[in-house]
Parts: sequence; structure tokens; C-alpha cells
Amino acid sequence: MLSPTTLHQYNPTSPILILGICSFTKNQLNSDEPYYEELSITSRLSQKRSIELLYKIRNESLLLLTKSELFTQKGLKLGDHSCNLTLGRGPDFAGNEHVQYLPAIERYSGSFYQGFLDEGSIFQWSQKCIESSHHTIIISGLYGMLTPVEQIQLYESPLEDFHEIQDVLKKDNALTHILIDYILSHNISRVFDLTGDKAYQQLINWSLIKEYGIMTLHASAEDCGPNQLRNFGILMDAFLLEAPTDHLIRLNPGQKIGNVTFLDSPDRTGPLIFISCKSEDYSHAEKFADFLNSNGKNFFFCERDKQVSEDSDYLSRIDSALESAEHMVVIGTKKEFFGSGWVRHEWTSFLKEKLGGRKKGNILTLIGSDIEISDLPISLRQYEVFNLSHEGFIKALLLLDKREE
Repeated sequence: MLSPTTLHQYNPTSPILILGICSFTKNQLNSDEPYYEELSITSRLSQKRSIELLYKIRNESLLLLTKSELFTQKGLKLGDHSCNLTLGRGPDFAGNEHVQYLPAIERYSGSFYQGFLDEGSIFQWSQKCIESSHHTIIISGLYGMLTPVEQIQLYESPLEDFHEIQDVLKKDNALTHILIDYILSHNISRVFDLTGDKAYQQLINWSLIKEYGIMTLHASAEDCGPNQLRNFGILMDAFLLEAPTDHLIRLNPGQKIGNVTFLDSPDRTGPLIFISCKSEDYSHAEKFADFLNSNGKNFFFCERDKQVSEDSDYLSRIDSALESAEHMVVIGTKKEFFGSGWVRHEWTSFLKEKLGGRKKGNILTLIGSDIEISDLPISLRQYEVFNLSHEGFIKALLLLDKREE
């Protein structure tokens, strides 16, 4: 565990602020260390109102987790979740109950905080964060906002699944006002938004942030869920935390670092485009996703093999994306790929909805040079087919901009 001496070394001074999110996966150990209020974000806010707002958020969220009738998707009452059984109103909630803690940067252990690189080595940026001159704030479904060294209890607050939790954090732009206080108190001039998840991004009123002359760069990766957060974590470890301030100030919307593109808006615009392909064609799908990204389009693409191993709720994510998608793009370089399990499930599910009149968007196919249209399943042949090329991408984009009446 990180020692109190190490935690107190966290003292960012640059005009750069990085926003991240908490994680579903948590370290369940606890420390016997007392609570150090100077490590809390409350010690870094200058307005009394902001501190009061933060404690109000925390206590309302605590009540939701421990006293409400909210149930998880598995039918378990939130208050009965093993991670919430020991929650108490300690100093972190402006109370005096005796509870146990762990620093946020050690408590959270999801794919944003640590994991394996493609070559098998491990990334973990906790020590770099403590030593960095750049500021980091973590958005939490229970705590609202945290410094990375702030001590927190073990908890489970599935913000994405409960609008009640989101409503507490969004009410009266509370989190936004706290964030603005932090920005002004520390002369922040550039914010890097690595939240990624729409449920977290919508907690902040970004237009209000912009009114203060602060540029925010919103990170976007082609993958969804844990793998997108993994890409953000790698970016933290390999670049953001150690990059010189002047280098980060010079970054502009549209620039790409590694697998992450920076945008000037938290949302890709327009209807959702679902990209389906077999793992052998991920490289082609990534190129098409990059093309959509550069044109500000809203799309869903997951590297399925990684998702299935890391996310037990993967099928529900796929079904949710299929439900939301207005368009379907199927990519393949071999005819047998179109009939493989996941790919066939995705495009046939979409097609059934379209034939049933429940979807009005387009379905199209992008094929490699070794495939003829006659090689495709007959159900896909009835719709537009383009080559996997820049010209094909442009034709696909023009079609996706149209919507059947």
C-alpha cells in the first residue's frame, strides 16, 4: 500500500487538469490509516458553497446506496451488495463514524488504472500520477469528485444503471460548479476529459466550462467499455502524466495520440452506426472507425475477443447498442466471415428489426478485394455494397447521412 508520506507528495501545480472515472473493479482491502482531510478534494476548493455541495452530493448518494429500494440487474438490493455493507458516514461524508479507507488510486483497479499492454507488460500509473505536475480528478458515483490520493471506502455505485444516482450528481449543475471552482482555484487552462462513458460525461455541463475560456479535449477511442478505458489508461501512463505542459497546451481537436483521438465535443453527433466484423478484420474496421471519427459520426465498435474475456455483461452491451443503432455496417474480407457466430448474430438481428419496420436506417457492407458481391449472403446482397477503400468509405458516409422515410 502507498504510505501516507507518498500520498502527501501529490502536489500538482501545472495548468493541466485530467478527468477520469472510478472503476467497477475495486481493491477490497482496507488500511488502518486515519483519515487525512488534506488529501481530499475539499482542501483544494476555495468556495465554501462548493464544499457544501460536494458533501450534499456524497450524503444523498450514500443514502441511495444504503437505504433506498434500488436493485441491481441481478435482483440484489444495492444496500445488500457486499461492497456496501460496511459503508458509514465517516469524515469523508462530514460525519464521525469509524470506517476504513484506501486511497482512490489504490481502491480503483479497473482497466483505466492498470492492465496489460499488447506485448504482455503491465501498465499502472499510480506513482506517476502522484509525481506528476498535472492535476487529476476522478468522477465517482458515490463521492462526486475525488483527488487520486483521497481516501475512500469500499463501495459499489453502478451509476450507468441508475438514473437516480445520476440525478443526484447532475442536479443544479452541482458537479459542474465544483469543477469550475477547482479550475479557477488552480489556474487551469486545459482540461483533458478521459471519462469516455456517456453517463459520466453528461454529469458535466461542458458549455458552462467553455464560458470560462477553458478548452476541453474529449478523449475518444474506437473501442467501447473496458477496452476504451484501457486505451485511456495507457495514454495516462505513457504520455499525459509526464508530458511537458507546453506540449499538452499545443494539442488541438482532431489530433491523435496512440489509439486515442481528441475531440472538441464529448459527443459524436448523429445516429448510432453499428460496425460489425470478425476479429481478423479489426484493422479494416479501425480504419473505417477513424474515418467516421474524423467526420464526427457516432459509432459503436468493439474488439470482441477482448471484451468477452473482460466484460461478463458483454452480450447486454451488444444488444443495447443494436437497440440504439440506426445504421449497420458489416465489414468482411472473406465470405465465410459473414456467417461467423457474432457477426451473423449482429447483422441478422439488425435486419430483422429493419424488415419489421422498427428501424428506418441503412444496412451496408464493406468488402475486401477478394470478395464478389455474389459471395455475400443473399440478405446482404439486397443492400448497398462498397469496397474497403477511401472511395468506398466516402460512398458509405453519403449513404449513412441519408435516412429512409
